[in-house]
Amino acid sequence: MPRLIARRTRGPLFLTDRKAPAGTPTLDVCLETGRARLSYRRAEEIFEENTRLLANPTPHPTTSRAWTAGRFTRYVTVP
Repeated sequence: MPRLIARRTRGPLFLTDRKAPAGTPTLDVCLETGRARLSYRRAEEIFEENTRLLANPTPHPTTSRAWTAGRFTRYVTVP
């Protein structure tokens, strides 16, 4: 995370793939790229999608559960 935020001095950190629509609050738009802040709902979806195999190394396609941010933080410690 430190490398991700090292050069950022302002604006949202996690951004959508698209430009922000007109009327998006200024604090929710990256001034350099014009992209909008990623919503918590979408961030959770992406997190779950990308951690499914971490939570279940040999999953069955119909029963595999992804990690949620809450489940993940219970198993990970940050120094």
